[in-house]
Amino acid sequence: MIGKQVKVIPSNALDEIHLSALAGSEGEVMSVTDKGMWVKFMHEFQDHNEWFIPKQSIQMVSSDGK
Repeated sequence: MIGKQVKVIPSNALDEIHLSALAGSEGEVMSVTDKGMWVKFMHEFQDHNEWFIPKQSIQMVSSDGK
């Protein structure tokens, strides 16, 4: 799972931690926990490019980009 590309999708969990602005963004999985993943994004959001994203807000991106 580490190193895989993921897309952030909207969820109540994402809203609760005030990160709904990241919905639609794609990034690389840096680490995995029971509740979600640390994802590194190409762009910064609030001066950071790594964020914890709840598992309800993660969608895997296939290797062919679809």
